[in-house]
Amino acid sequence: MNDIFSTDALRAALGDASPGVIHALAETGSTNEDARRAFVDGLSVPALFAAAEQTAGRGRLGRQFLSPAGSGVYFTLFTPLSAPPQSVLHVTCAAGVAVRRGILRATGCDTRIKWVNDLRYLDRKVCGILAEAPVIGARYGLIIGVGINLRPIDFPPELSGIAGSLGDTACRRVDLIAACVQELQTVLSAPADAWLPEYRAHSCTLGQPVRILRSGEELARGIAEDVRPDGALLLRLPSGALLPITSGEVSVR
Repeated sequence: MNDIFSTDALRAALGDASPGVIHALAETGSTNEDARRAFVDGLSVPALFAAAEQTAGRGRLGRQFLSPAGSGVYFTLFTPLSAPPQSVLHVTCAAGVAVRRGILRATGCDTRIKWVNDLRYLDRKVCGILAEAPVIGARYGLIIGVGINLRPIDFPPELSGIAGSLGDTACRRVDLIAACVQELQTVLSAPADAWLPEYRAHSCTLGQPVRILRSGEELARGIAEDVRPDGALLLRLPSGALLPITSGEVSVR
């Protein structure tokens, strides 16, 4: 398989969807941090930062995202904004739909969305999404980082049974990134009602009994009933009340 990973190969795979700025590196600390630094330095056009390996990949809630060389794709799409986004949670949910579409298109793997920022395949986490909205003075940006476990690796013991991959797919890394970026461009420009039914249909959280955790402590438990357009998870409590969840971690019981 000709799995060349380079800026030129990525630009060719993106075609007309290619942003003006593309950086594809063999190794970096974090593509989200690369995008943030570029924004601080004055970046004001759409840009894509990708790496074959991250040495300091970040996930939600400050966690590390394992990003070894050769097995996955790690990229960040930067978009300049004229105003802050309505909700980073909304963006994260929209990105979940887009990346799910991109993975399906490029590999044929049918993933499920776990609120708020994970994609799962064969009951294992294969993708994490981290959206951020930096502000510098009157300048606003949107940073969407995506890490996908494309090919199998030997995960460390603490991730055994939790993390997985999309399997022995022949998909090239640049083609998977390109498919996801193209879908992100489409979904992020659409209103919530254009993609929210798709989010609900492919959710592995909705309809399930769940616990809401923060720093390992249980905040609430109930049935995950719906997702609002702003990205909040609606939790039906044992009392019958409906509680909107905008932060924390969902543990499916």
